[in-house]
Amino acid sequence: MRVLVIDVGGTHVKLMHTGSAETRKFNSGAGFTPQQVVAGTTALTADWTYDAVTIGIPSPVIRGAVVQEPWNLGTGWLAFDWAAALGVPVKLINDAAMQALGSDEGGRMLFLGLGSGLGTALVDEGRVVALELAHLPFKDQTFEDLLGQKGLTARGEEGDRVRGLDAGADDYVSKPFSPTELVARIRAVLRRIRPALADEALSYADIVMDLVAHRVTRAGKPVHLGPTEFRLLRHFMEHPGRVFSREQLLDSVWGKDVYVEARTVDVHIRRLRIALNGETQADLIRTVRAAGYALDATPG
Repeated sequence: MRVLVIDVGGTHVKLMHTGSAETRKFNSGAGFTPQQVVAGTTALTADWTYDAVTIGIPSPVIRGAVVQEPWNLGTGWLAFDWAAALGVPVKLINDAAMQALGSDEGGRMLFLGLGSGLGTALVDEGRVVALELAHLPFKDQTFEDLLGQKGLTARGEEGDRVRGLDAGADDYVSKPFSPTELVARIRAVLRRIRPALADEALSYADIVMDLVAHRVTRAGKPVHLGPTEFRLLRHFMEHPGRVFSREQLLDSVWGKDVYVEARTVDVHIRRLRIALNGETQADLIRTVRAAGYALDATPG
């Protein structure tokens, strides 16, 4: 049997069908009606073939019938004849319950669907129970007020943004926002924190490290490094002039889950110096007594 799945949400209606991973969608919103669901679905699935339809609706559904108008849509959902409108058998289910079943991997799972509202369901060994926790009171609001779209947009005014930035945030994003914009903002913050992340090469003094080709040159001549020495030099070049203790270098270069003696750092520093300096080059790795090591071209 080929099934068309319709997931009705507060901002979009999403469509999928048996045998394909393709998803299609169209806009919904306040005042949205079942007739608009049928019209949008018919327009977007003209080239799909299906024998039955399952519809997830953001409202309590008991024995296949909607028993309450959705909070964030329009009216007319209680007695609508879906089978007549779509021309095939239709099964209705709470949208959170449908999404929870689609995520089920066995065992017991509490599902929280964070979107324009708050969908909640419990799945226990394949049996699903729609919980309808969204509108339970919490202080002077409901859980949906705090966790749904209303909660996400509640701190979007200029004063909220200023307080967030003054409190130490590097950036402040309020909903609604574009995922593309969010990723771009994250990259911008990372570039400010570690400028080297934006580049394909690092350079310091006469040392150049090609991060793509995994090559190092000094004064135009190749420097041959082992993998640990390469990581060690990269860490120094990303933080030139800063002194790192042996323990800090172990955590950053070897990793916190690897146990090696602190003196192992000295062995690899010695190898790095030999590879970088050869017989004639100045030593750029400064040893700071009782503190550690730094990459430093400053004389003296």
